[in-house]
Amino acid sequence: MSRIRATVLALSGLGVLCAAAVASAAPGTPSSSEVQGISPQAATTPEPVERPVYGPIRSKDPEVRARIKELYLERNRRESEASERLAEISVELTSVSDSDLELQLQREAHDLKAGVERSNLEIGLDIARLDGDEGRAADFAHALDQLDHPEKYFPTPTYDRAKAQARARELGVDGGAE
Repeated sequence: MSRIRATVLALSGLGVLCAAAVASAAPGTPSSSEVQGISPQAATTPEPVERPVYGPIRSKDPEVRARIKELYLERNRRESEASERLAEISVELTSVSDSDLELQLQREAHDLKAGVERSNLEIGLDIARLDGDEGRAADFAHALDQLDHPEKYFPTPTYDRAKAQARARELGVDGGAE
């Protein structure tokens, strides 16, 4: 069995069946691009495309685009640094026997994660505002507000005194009369 066919069989569970055509083509057989009258060089040369750095950029202004790219790179740099430090903390936690040091490392990891989350939201808000995407900007502002004031988003308790008293009488508890 050829190497390519073995690969196709191994990957067929993942839906990779396009290599079967390559495996069945005999050497010297013209490629599909040659059959269609397209030169092989033109068929394989991709058009230069400006790929997004790490997210969408809708703005057409080159200065704004450059600033947004810088913000995406800054976010990526911060995430990488935090990830490296979290890996170090994880290694340290495996060998720690002092409970105070363990607690300190766990707090550092928690604070680091919270800092990265806040930083990502702030950078996302800046990017959305620069890009003129008011919907995303509103979402980021809302998320930051939830982070800063979680109590505003707690469910409001609905206390009905009559229901509480009826339930207390039902249970035979003398606490519902308040």
